Amino acid sequence: MKIALSSMQINPGDCQANYLKMQAQIKEAIAMQAELIVFPQNALSGTYLGELWQNDDFCQFADSFNELLIEASDQIAIVWGNVKYRHGHLFNCAFFAWQKETRMKVKHPEHHFMDEALYFEDSAIDSEIEYKGELLKLNFGTDTEADVFNINLDHHPYCRDLMCCLHHSGVYVNALCVESYGKNVFICPGGPAYYEDGELISSAPFLHDGLTLIDTQQPNHQKHELCELDVMLYGLKTFDAQVLGGKMPWIIGLSGGLDSSVNAALITMAFGPDRVYAYNLATAHNSSATKQNAQQLADALGIRLNNGAITQLVEASRDVLCNEYGYDDSKWPSLVMENIQARIRGHLLSSFAAIHGGVVVNNGNKVEVALGYCTLYGDAIGVLSPIGDCTKCDLFALSKQINELYEKEVIPWNLLPEVSDKIEWETPPSAELKNDQLDPMKWFYHDQLLDDLLSGMDPCEYLRAYQSKELFAGKYGFWLKLYGLDDPQEFVKDFCWFTSTLRRNAFKQLQTPPILSLSSKPFGTIPVIQGHAVYPQCEKLLKEITEA
Repeated sequence: MKIALSSMQINPGDCQANYLKMQAQIKEAIAMQAELIVFPQNALSGTYLGELWQNDDFCQFADSFNELLIEASDQIAIVWGNVKYRHGHLFNCAFFAWQKETRMKVKHPEHHFMDEALYFEDSAIDSEIEYKGELLKLNFGTDTEADVFNINLDHHPYCRDLMCCLHHSGVYVNALCVESYGKNVFICPGGPAYYEDGELISSAPFLHDGLTLIDTQQPNHQKHELCELDVMLYGLKTFDAQVLGGKMPWIIGLSGGLDSSVNAALITMAFGPDRVYAYNLATAHNSSATKQNAQQLADALGIRLNNGAITQLVEASRDVLCNEYGYDDSKWPSLVMENIQARIRGHLLSSFAAIHGGVVVNNGNKVEVALGYCTLYGDAIGVLSPIGDCTKCDLFALSKQINELYEKEVIPWNLLPEVSDKIEWETPPSAELKNDQLDPMKWFYHDQLLDDLLSGMDPCEYLRAYQSKELFAGKYGFWLKLYGLDDPQEFVKDFCWFTSTLRRNAFKQLQTPPILSLSSKPFGTIPVIQGHAVYPQCEKLLKEITEA
């Protein structure tokens, strides 16, 4: 059978525009002599629409396009995903139409990034389909059956931890779109594929808006891989076009550190150098090395860099607090002045954005967001956090990829660690808000620990694995020894610091900008509980480890 697989870019909430794309692709598929065309789940509406699914008029409007597609099935069979709305009841469905005859399957509501049960009802409707001598089965996600040809529609955001595949024969058609939902910007990468008995036979390019023809009798065996950097750039471009109109300047604080360097490269690659305005907002504590890094990166990217110092504003803030309100700065903890500097930077970046009619990009990485290593109304501001779902380790890999792509040093190499039997930094990570300041994180180790805890790792099981020495044989072993955490007392001290810091900074996790979501557990999808939870078993294990 010749099957046209659609990888059309879905415009969330714009059913008319999506229908016109589908109409054009149906004509194209007929010209290709395809016998069947398959569109993704919720091809007409998009999926993460929140309260729109509670709007009767919108649901009726989305449903009305089903009849138009049924009418278009005279010369080719059509499979698509859309809602069915009847008398206040909303179902998420897959439809099959051939010469105005239809079959359908209702999707069971899931509780993943969006609680579908809030909007969609369940039903056992699951029609059998016979077409061109084949028994076809409509499915959602990666559920398949043996002894049938499976047609799987999906709306699965990119996840670096998981690649979707089928375990029986059929086609898999994922959505291509960017959808903003709550604090998350999800990127569905498309890339339809054909499988035989669970083996990937051929796939279309990811992040490509178009139509791919497969012939199940003579498949072409072409396969394509997905690159996370490409996903991020597609996400940035599409978010910018859909949400901001595609013309606004992007303002970035360029410190010369790793996070801002990677972000500057990302937004320049996505929007071009003319739309990027970079500012080095130096404090009295900034090193010449990071200032040089900022200039070197700006030159390499071809973006304008405005250099200045915030010292006068910092001292003016100190004077107001002391002279106008009677505070004694000698009694302050150093954190007061550190946060004042960060908030002044946030104020200036917001002012620059207002002057240029633009938006500020947020430079925080996932570990900093988790541990609250950011200042609200300071470096926690922004319209979007492109690297908010990236650990520092992810950024090390991304930096190397960017430099390889440019075939020159864009991200300064002095920001990347050299790891052998020890870890060495030419320019170690630092907020540079006080003299000789270094980040408190144990990079690589804390990155992995955060990922595992957010993915559901039981802290007690982790402690038991340390206690039994099993932890040293796996991925943690090298870093535990490198950071001196093979000393039980140091391990317990660090574990308690990390977990308590993670808990008490939940209020910051709730207030950071929307995140370009790339993992299975980005902030925004995780229910954040504020307050301290007591685990007697953990306390017992920590005591046993300390006293061992």
